[in-house]
Amino acid sequence: DLFEARRGRLSAVMGRDFADNSLSIDAEREGLRLTGHAGLPTLNRATARMQFLFVNGRPVRDRLLAGAVRAAYQDVLARDRHPMVALFLDVPPDEVDVNVHPAKAEVRFRDSSLARGLIVGALKHALAGAGLLTLGLRQMGSMEEYDSAVAATRAALAERPEMRDLIRYATLAANGH
Repeated sequence: DLFEARRGRLSAVMGRDFADNSLSIDAEREGLRLTGHAGLPTLNRATARMQFLFVNGRPVRDRLLAGAVRAAYQDVLARDRHPMVALFLDVPPDEVDVNVHPAKAEVRFRDSSLARGLIVGALKHALAGAGLLTLGLRQMGSMEEYDSAVAATRAALAERPEMRDLIRYATLAANGH
């Protein structure tokens, strides 16, 4: 399986913790495909050095992509923390300009909002699917819906022993701390 083989290679670079505490990402939108692995919010670093982003197989350090990763995790990570990710974005060649930077470390997308939206949406979907993302009260119709979402998330997290710190964080966040 592609994801398991890639996860094994990534663990050699990013550490066994990443392999054990990451979610598989596989999403497609309008010809763009995003695959890879995203670390659980509890697996984070003080810098973005453990964020590996690739466009059409080429490693890039791109502000748009890094900002999309930050936006996806904003509800579950403190501002000064960075998630560990290894994301591979495949884009039709006519939709991306790789000659923006002399070292080809930056890219320019024909439709940057499409690329950003795919990354944010795929990461949030994976986090929500793992029970790690709840909606805030203002996004819910009532306090009962909010309480129900928080209870469901806590129950999902309680089934995973490695998630105890996140349960504590979610409890503090739900109480406004």
